[in-house]
Amino acid sequence: MSRKWAKSRTRGRKLHLTGAKARVGRARKTRADLEQQLKACRREIAHARERLVEAMKQQNATSEMLRIISNSPIQSVLDAVAENAARLCDADNAVIFRLEGNVLRLVASYGRIPRLAMPAGQFPQTETP
Repeated sequence: MSRKWAKSRTRGRKLHLTGAKARVGRARKTRADLEQQLKACRREIAHARERLVEAMKQQNATSEMLRIISNSPIQSVLDAVAENAARLCDADNAVIFRLEGNVLRLVASYGRIPRLAMPAGQFPQTETP
């Protein structure tokens, strides 16, 4: 084998190795990009699941309210509205007042209601100038 042929053969191997390294580098970059996209997709799916759970809670509360409204007197409806409002808001309690003239009357509540400073169940409405 001549020396000239051996050099060209070595140069070909070097070029082949350089090309292989470049392909590996591109593959690593592509894999990293794909992993980033996968993480983003997983975050988006988790967020969509949270929105779905919240929508299902609201739908169940609405369905329950419609069922109660169709079969019950008004006081039962107002009690159920207060209960579902507290549940949807992740609150421990809820109150519903009705305006009668210039007085707010407590008509429904859910949970333990803190002691109110005004007389039993009615609050005068403040006049606006």
